[in-house]
Amino acid sequence: MHFKHAPIKSTYYNWDTTSNTWISPSIGIFYYSPQEIIGFEEQNELATNVFPNPSTGFINVNLSALNDASVTVFDINGQVVSTDTHISESNYQIYLNQPAGLYFIEISAEGKKQRYKLLKQ
Repeated sequence: MHFKHAPIKSTYYNWDTTSNTWISPSIGIFYYSPQEIIGFEEQNELATNVFPNPSTGFINVNLSALNDASVTVFDINGQVVSTDTHISESNYQIYLNQPAGLYFIEISAEGKKQRYKLLKQ
């Protein structure tokens, strides 16, 4: 993460409760620090890969040496459109017979999960 610190010049007034007026204007500079994230790197704990992306429907899922993995495909609304469990193949293929759009592929194994975005053309 990177942060930007931008100075702002402001005029301050003090409220005099005796005369009920603003008095003694002073000028001050203060700094604010909004967080600007310019990059984010996800950690792939399961050492998996999904390709090609974008896809026309045939999707390769590289599961490396995972045993008893699960692969679930969700549509943009979070509805499950495909799920396969107890996969022990290192290279697994899915045919996504769904309309073009954005999908999420979730791979679960060894108590961990990895999600990928997939664009189907």
